[in-house]
Amino acid sequence: MPRLLKLFGAAALLLAGAAGRPDIHAQQQQAPQLDREFYNKYLDSMPDERVLRNETLLNNLARVVKKLVPREDPYEGPAHVRGLDPKTLLYGPVDPNSPFVRGIMKELPYLRITPYMYVIKSGPYIIFATFRVDPRAFITAEHQSKTIKEKSQDIHNGPSR
Repeated sequence: MPRLLKLFGAAALLLAGAAGRPDIHAQQQQAPQLDREFYNKYLDSMPDERVLRNETLLNNLARVVKKLVPREDPYEGPAHVRGLDPKTLLYGPVDPNSPFVRGIMKELPYLRITPYMYVIKSGPYIIFATFRVDPRAFITAEHQSKTIKEKSQDIHNGPSR
C-alpha cells in the first residue's frame, strides 16, 4: 500500500506541475529550427581560415621585401619600401619540378629547394625567397633569398644592345 501511495503522489505532483508549465511539444513546434540557426550563426562568427592564411602570407612577403630591397639597393631601395603596400605585391609559389627552378638551383648553388618557395615582384625588384616553415601559417622570415633589380630602359634611346 505505501508503494501505491508513493506512485499516486508522484503522479499527482506530475499532473500539478504539468498544469503550471507550458507544453514542451508546443514549444518545440514553435521554434523547430533553433539548432540550425545557432549552428549557422556559429559558423558565420568563425574567422575564414583562408583569409587569415593569405593575410599572414602577404605580411611575411612584405617583410621580406622591406628587409631585402634596402640592403640590395641602398640608393633607391629605402624610398621604394617606404610606400610599400602588401596588396600591391605580385607573388607566386614556386614549383620545385619546374625546369626554371632547376636552372636557378644550378646557377645559384647556395639556394636549396624547400617546400615553401616564392617569387615576389615589387616594382623593379624580383625576389626569390625560400622559407623553412609555411609562411601562410606562421609569421616567419625567409631562409634564403636572391634579389634582382630590373634595369630601366631609356624611353628615348630604346633598349641598349
